[in-house]
Parts: sequence; C-alpha cells; structure tokens
Amino acid sequence: MDFHEVELNDAVLETLILMSEEWTAENSCFGYRPNDKSDIEGNRIFFAEENGGVVG
Repeated sequence: MDFHEVELNDAVLETLILMSEEWTAENSCFGYRPNDKSDIEGNRIFFAEENGGVVG
C-alpha cells in the first residue's frame, strides 16, 4: 500500500466526496454526513492507494 499527499483538484475532490457518501451510507458513525467542497478546501490531503486505486 502506498500513502502520499495529493493536491486538491476536481478528481481528488470528487473521490473524497464519493467516499464520504459511501461512509455515510454505511451508517457506522452516528451523525456523520457527506463532505462538501468547503469541508475539504484548505486541508492537507493524503491518499492510500493499492493496485492503482484509492482505498482511503
């Protein structure tokens, strides 16, 4: 598995928002809601990738 910092762009933003929607649907954390752009902008972003895909 590879962990690295990424710059925010449209593809990264889309990936993060989709993952947050999936986590919300899992209903594993009370009160969790999907992220939007304002939640992400201005923060450092790290991806975990495996076999060419983002896993976290």
